[in-house]
This record gives sequence, C-alpha cells and structure tokens, in this order.
Amino acid sequence: MHTSGLDIFLLFILPLAGGIATYFYYQKKKFNLKNILAFSGAFLLAICLLHLLPEIFKAEGSYTGYFVLLGFIIQLVLEYFSRGIEHGHIHTHGDHHHVETSIFLSLFIHSLIEGAALITHHHEGEAHSNSLLLGIIIHKIPIAVVLAMLLSSIKSKLYNAVLVLVLFSLASPLGYYLSVWFDMDSVVSPTQLLAIVVGIFLHVSTTILFESEENHKINVQKAISILVGLALGILAS
Repeated sequence: MHTSGLDIFLLFILPLAGGIATYFYYQKKKFNLKNILAFSGAFLLAICLLHLLPEIFKAEGSYTGYFVLLGFIIQLVLEYFSRGIEHGHIHTHGDHHHVETSIFLSLFIHSLIEGAALITHHHEGEAHSNSLLLGIIIHKIPIAVVLAMLLSSIKSKLYNAVLVLVLFSLASPLGYYLSVWFDMDSVVSPTQLLAIVVGIFLHVSTTILFESEENHKINVQKAISILVGLALGILAS
C-alpha cells in the first residue's frame, strides 16, 4: 500500500491547525496540556508494544533490537537540544522573541525521521500503515501545540510563529518524500528505519507517562486520558 496524498496532507495540516489554534488561544487563556500528552503517550506505547515491535522483530530478526536502541539514543540526544519540548516542557529565557535554533532543528530532525519511516507503507499491509500514520499524527499534534505555546509565551510575531509551525509540520511529509525519492535501502532497510522510530516512540511515550506528578500521584483526569489512549492504541493495532 502506498501512502496517499490525503495521508500526507493530514500529516501536514492537522499539526499545523493544532499549532495555529493554540497560538491564538494560549494568548487569551493558559491551559494544562498534561492530559493531551498522557493520551498521546499511552497511544504510542500501545501501538509500539502491540503492533510495531512484533512486526519489526518478525521481519528483521536478531539485529532489530540494536536499531530500537539507536532510536532511543537518538531521541535522548535530540531532547538535549529541544529541552524536552516533545513531552510538554516549555522553557523561555529572558526577553528572547524567537525559538532557539537548536530547539527547532531537533524537533525538525525528530519529525523528519518519523516521516521517513512511512516508507514501510510500500512494504506492509493496510493495518500496519494506518497505525503508524495515526501514531505519528497523534504524536505530532501535541508537539505542535507545545511549540505554539512556547511561541506565544515569548510573544513571537504572528508571521514568525506561522512560519515556524509550517516548517515543523512539513518535516514529516518531507521525510517521507525523501525516503521515496532516494534509495534508502542502500543505507538502512525500511524495517530498520521503522525500528529506529519505534525507539524514538518508546523514549517519548515512557517519558510522558512516567514523569513524576506531585507527591508521585496520578490524577483521575490523567488516568482516564491514559486509559483512553491505550484503548485507542489497542483498536488501532
């Protein structure tokens, strides 16, 4: 199954819409993102454990775990530069009115790699394709929201904010098209690339879910968000 133009459009427009809507809303009213992040983290964890991990180990064999670990390490490095924006951390410094280049580039590379993994659409069935695509979209929307919150909090001009959000939203579609246009098999197989993304997903999802709450307690709303995310992940798998 090939990724359709509609798939790529949704991969672009949904994070962009979420980010732009948040940019305007956040200026008027602050809101808590923890429940949305908990939902996305639970969904990612479910599709990784129930679908993507069994699929890649079945297809690739004994070396797959190394690529999962590589993805985990890549995300660890990227988060050093992004300062944890992938799981809801917003850091502003003084009177800066722009998003630091390191933060944007780390998010861009993160999304580029995830989009490139959609090349597996050429090799796997519809259920595999849908769960992976849905996982990336559900993962990217909260990141776009947090990025927009950061842009709003530093009072970035509308033009600059929209430009940053558009470029971020384009990263995953660009990653997909680059993996289609170039012979990726000469560097890494589609399954190995997917294993790297699974490692990234596992790092992000576990960080979101297991970061400590106050007094090490989980509130009811977050618990419900996690259960809904897990349930949807089960259905998608």
